[in-house]
Amino acid sequence: MAIANGDFSFSGKLGNVSAFKKHGSDKTILRTKGGASKQKIRTAKSFAATRAINTEWKAVTAMTRTFREAIHSVLHVADPDFTGNLNKLFKAIQVAADPDSRDKRPIQISSFPFLLEGLNVNQHRYFESVIRHPLAVTINREELSATVTILELVAGVNFKNPGKEPLYRLVFSFIAIADRVYQESTKTYQPCNKFPRMFAGHQTEWLSDKTGRPASVIELEMRPKQPITLQKNTNLVLLAAVEFGIPGIDGETKYVKYSGCGKVLAVG
Repeated sequence: MAIANGDFSFSGKLGNVSAFKKHGSDKTILRTKGGASKQKIRTAKSFAATRAINTEWKAVTAMTRTFREAIHSVLHVADPDFTGNLNKLFKAIQVAADPDSRDKRPIQISSFPFLLEGLNVNQHRYFESVIRHPLAVTINREELSATVTILELVAGVNFKNPGKEPLYRLVFSFIAIADRVYQESTKTYQPCNKFPRMFAGHQTEWLSDKTGRPASVIELEMRPKQPITLQKNTNLVLLAAVEFGIPGIDGETKYVKYSGCGKVLAVG
């Protein structure tokens, strides 16, 4: 991959070269086609290590896809690069399980929750740059619940709007996601255990970015249809996001794309 500077500004394909631009950058990125055939990679002995790497990578992308689907209520504030950043993170968690191996390593969030905690879903606008004090969080695994304590937000002091949108609100997403391990019986990576989809979310009311927000406590509780006891390899993840919006002509506030920010507050 190469990056073009100066007046080089086309996009699309030209022979074996494709050019494109990414959100947040005015540079043109170039890629070329090439490499070994898919058949050779699947069968040749010389590509055994590559096949092992590819198998592990499938686990990474599957975990990323599952995580993205689970956090649907805050996913819209994420950068276009968020998928790639999640892949990097889950690959780091996979490597941490056994740094000396490259074959069938698990992705154990439960063993390395601190690698996921604090993850910002934006690279160009960090959650801490908007809400400038930590949110106090507790997670109760037995009750499948979480509590967030928010101190008073004072405009221009511990709350800063980096854009021009006049309204904002807070959004919370509380999810359950299992570790992934390789299963010899199916030759694939699968979640360590299966459980009903569990989710809890909360949205505050829209307020003017000039008025701040009084101190409050947000409580979230998952309510599966049947009682469930969490296993150790199932993780509860709490995320928070800030949405910025403008009044719509129909009276409803409209979220402005790329104006928000979000963060993983805690993993329990």
